Amino acid sequence: LPSGWTLEGAADFNANGNPDYVLFNPSTRQTAIWYLNGPAFASGAFGPTLPAGYSLVFP
Repeated sequence: LPSGWTLEGAADFNANGNPDYVLFNPSTRQTAIWYLNGPAFASGAFGPTLPAGYSLVFP
């Protein structure tokens, strides 16, 4: 993982049969998804920046 980012959860967001990772950077409050192809990184997308006082909750 890049410096400052934490792995918060995994799910198959792009329905390719492989888990994808939800990442969070607590210092910037930025979220991201890493799409995986098997064990390899395929692509990524930034999600919303969480407002102060909000938490990232992943089931």
